[in-house]
Amino acid sequence: MNLIKYFFFYYSLTRGRLLLFIGSAGVSIFFEMLTAASFLTILQFGTNNEANRITKFVYEILTFIGITETKDAFIFLLFFATFTIFLRSIFEIAAGVYMARLNSMIFINMEINILKKILCANYEYFISQNLGSLSNTMTREIYI
Repeated sequence: MNLIKYFFFYYSLTRGRLLLFIGSAGVSIFFEMLTAASFLTILQFGTNNEANRITKFVYEILTFIGITETKDAFIFLLFFATFTIFLRSIFEIAAGVYMARLNSMIFINMEINILKKILCANYEYFISQNLGSLSNTMTREIYI
């Protein structure tokens, strides 16, 4: 249950932008699966190993596309694997950049919320607090 609570907490801090990060990570995982399937087929190429469902599925797709010669299928699979690795890398880099933006957005929103709560606090409480501890909380401890 804490995972759901934390998800909604960060979802509210990022104003729903957390879903875009999760989606880009999911697309990256999808391209990783495509790469793994094409490399598995390349490694089993020419062995006529029809026991593997992934290899069967890839061969069916290749025959559906119209690639029936073994040399053409091998070259297509190598290019396809390279292309999916390239796309996966692009999505991982984009997810990393977006994660850094979300991270900074979360920290800025938390600082603003803490500052608003401190300024809305009772005046006697505000005066009784050590100025150094308030400053430390606002500038350093929120990042931990």
